[in-house]
Parts: sequence; C-alpha cells; structure tokens
Amino acid sequence: MDVVATIPYSWFDADNDYILDVRLRVWIHIWRADANGNGRPDPDEMMLVNYGYNWVNWNLATKAAPTIKLGSYRGIVVSVDLVRGPDAPSYVLAVPVAVAVT
Repeated sequence: MDVVATIPYSWFDADNDYILDVRLRVWIHIWRADANGNGRPDPDEMMLVNYGYNWVNWNLATKAAPTIKLGSYRGIVVSVDLVRGPDAPSYVLAVPVAVAVT
C-alpha cells in the first residue's frame, strides 16, 4: 500500500524564496482494538507502522501487504498533518491536500 499526499507548490513556498512555508507528514497506523467502544481510533489504540517526513510538497509512506498482516486488528488508519516552515506564521492556513492510496 502506498499513500501519497501532495500540496500545491504555491502553498509549499508561496513567496518563492526557497524557504518552505508549509510541508506535510503522512502517518500509517494499525488500529489494534476499539478499547473504549467509541467507534473511532484513539491514539492509545493505534500502532505506528510507517511515516513519511520529507521537506518537499509531496510525501510518501508505504506498507507492505496491508490486508495479509492485519490479522485480528480492526483496520489501517492514514493521517496527514501540516507543519509550518521555520519563518512562517505560528498558524497554518487551510491548505488543499490531495491524498492517493494505492
């Protein structure tokens, strides 16, 4: 399984000064069990499998044979978060993110 997340370059380096303004990270977790019964994966119910943490406007994380190795676990959780650059404001604006899972 490949997870690729992409943001437009115009958001990555909006002022073209070769210093990033925002970048993204991709996380792949296995949801072990719904311990509290709320139907949602909570951080303490998940196990990190892989992550992508690049300094470009796209990111990739992979997991080999995702359905074979699940066993009794509930599922796979993919998340993407945005990280501001070193000289960017302390907040991150709403950035369009495209995520492809293959």
